[in-house]
Amino acid sequence: AGSAIPTVTRVRGGVLIVIGTLLAIGMAMLVFNLLPTALNPGAQVDGTTFSGSAELGQTMIAVLAWLALLGLRFATGGVSLLRRGRFPRGYAIVMGLMVAITIVGALRLNFLLA
Repeated sequence: AGSAIPTVTRVRGGVLIVIGTLLAIGMAMLVFNLLPTALNPGAQVDGTTFSGSAELGQTMIAVLAWLALLGLRFATGGVSLLRRGRFPRGYAIVMGLMVAITIVGALRLNFLLA
């Protein structure tokens, strides 16, 4: 058997699991609730009308779905910290790429809103 996993590492893993899970669930709920309205601009859906363009609605849903995936990845990294005491090989690279893609998507969304 391997050596014991330090408490600090286990706490970090737990924090990643909680934050990642909350982010994933929250963003998935937003996507689920906003999808009909965002994909039908100008039409009244459940008493709400999205006044943006179709491209803006699609981009908004894509960014929220991507954030849900990012949260899921944070949570899986936390599980790895709890179980093995380290991140999987390549985790930092994948997370760095995902964060960069998130920033680009947010900037694109900001550009569409301007």
